[in-house]
Amino acid sequence: MENYQFGYGCMRLPLLNAEDPASFDYPLIEKLFDTYLEQGFTYFDAAYTYHGYHCEEAVREALVRRHPRDSFELATKLPLRDFKDAEDMERIFNEQLEHCGVEYFDYYLLHNMGTNVYEKCQKYDAFGFAARKKQGRYAGQSAGGSPEADERIPSGCVGDIVGIPLCGESGRRRESPVGNEFHGAGAGQHSDIQKFQTYSYCTHGCPKQIAIPQYFALYNSISRTTGSFSSHAVYYNNISLRHGKASDCIGCKQCEKACPQHLPITEYLKDVAAKFEAGGSFPTRK
Repeated sequence: MENYQFGYGCMRLPLLNAEDPASFDYPLIEKLFDTYLEQGFTYFDAAYTYHGYHCEEAVREALVRRHPRDSFELATKLPLRDFKDAEDMERIFNEQLEHCGVEYFDYYLLHNMGTNVYEKCQKYDAFGFAARKKQGRYAGQSAGGSPEADERIPSGCVGDIVGIPLCGESGRRRESPVGNEFHGAGAGQHSDIQKFQTYSYCTHGCPKQIAIPQYFALYNSISRTTGSFSSHAVYYNNISLRHGKASDCIGCKQCEKACPQHLPITEYLKDVAAKFEAGGSFPTRK
């Protein structure tokens, strides 16, 4: 990996059915993986929770079983929200080896490190666990929270790398259930919410300190992509630790008065709340 900057993120792999996160389009995934390797790249980034807990199995089928183990580098992550104690970390790690069909990982990261899980990681020494499991070469953390929150976590918690997720789309566009006015922009266009994100006038003076642009960006991201919803839900949760939730809106409409585009922000916040705050926003293991 030393010679390359970019890895292949497996958070949003192509699907045959957008409503089924495990309906992998294997012929297309195999073509994408093969093309990536043919260009001289080697790093693949998976996770226990991606695609409703099925991402690692897809990596096994499309990559591990089709290419020599020394021809690629594989990273996966300990789900910090999921594990209960030290014994549970060991169980999850062994499952991950089986899911991926490998005997070791080149990189083992702590997934979505943030202030909301930091104390649990300290209590059960998740940092030491990741370091001990780097049977390949590297351990580290995958940061999914805000920069401000990450600054409150001491540096040097775990050794070699910090991963900042920059994941591409699967190439299959899914229409937003909210409709074209909210999200249905075509290529080269911007929906009302996407244009709204560039301003942020609405946040000044919000009595509930709701992170309106960030929440709309997450909602837009879901409408444009297929694959796992779990990461978006984690990001929403991390942001809401330091800001008001979308459902905290009291309808004062100060944001709408400040909006240069006169968007119905309070109505859009109801859609965001329905998406991220309804029961079952986080996937559960079946």
